[in-house]
Amino acid sequence: MLTTGDHIVWRNSGDICVVLNTANGQYYTLNATGSLLWKNHVVGKKSLDETVMALRDAVKEAPEAEAVRQDCLALIGEWKSENLVAESTGS
Repeated sequence: MLTTGDHIVWRNSGDICVVLNTANGQYYTLNATGSLLWKNHVVGKKSLDETVMALRDAVKEAPEAEAVRQDCLALIGEWKSENLVAESTGS
């Protein structure tokens, strides 16, 4: 499960999501797909499988589930490297 620290705040703006790392002042603008991943998997704590299916349902002519999963994992990896999210160590 992914978690954010107290230094991360986010807001919706239409189909996009803006994420701010208050520790370093960096902000990130997520497109509609990234926003759905953020809201479902990070904030909503839905499983990656549930999130992949929600993304496939939301995107017309979406790629196969495995391609969507790999794209999600790549984006999550970027978020981890930017200290926006981390793997939860607790339950």
